[in-house]
Amino acid sequence: MLSLRLIRSFSTTIRYSSSASSSSNLKEANASTLNTPLIKGYEKPETYHIDGKSFETDDLWNLSPAVQKLMARRLLEESSNPLSLLKQRLINYFHQTYRKPGNRSPLFTICDKEPRVVTTYENFDSLLTPLDHVSRRPSDTYYVNSTNCLRAHTSAHQHS
Repeated sequence: MLSLRLIRSFSTTIRYSSSASSSSNLKEANASTLNTPLIKGYEKPETYHIDGKSFETDDLWNLSPAVQKLMARRLLEESSNPLSLLKQRLINYFHQTYRKPGNRSPLFTICDKEPRVVTTYENFDSLLTPLDHVSRRPSDTYYVNSTNCLRAHTSAHQHS
């Protein structure tokens, strides 16, 4: 009951404080947030090294230390990791079930060593993703710089 009262009181306070602010104050607040870095609390590196490649960073950089730490783990390559075990079961299933005529070789090729950093052309433009599409926003894609980002999907390698 007390928590419900606190929530009501807090929401009322927010409602009154937001209605009291003028439109010019809101414009100033929006302008100031556009000039702040996307991720606060750490410095972006000048260059980012991943998978044997180096990339110069710029203002679009938004890889947090937590994301970098997860990328360093390589979960699909840890032999005892549940994701790795599931991946291996899927590979075995496809190799056993789908074979070329005469049961000689697998019908599918497993492509699991593709680069994790791709160009924005590979990730978006080659798939005709519009410039204003939500998936291009820094809140939805991890950018190394304005021309490179983390691969968001497997189709990034399918352009000709």
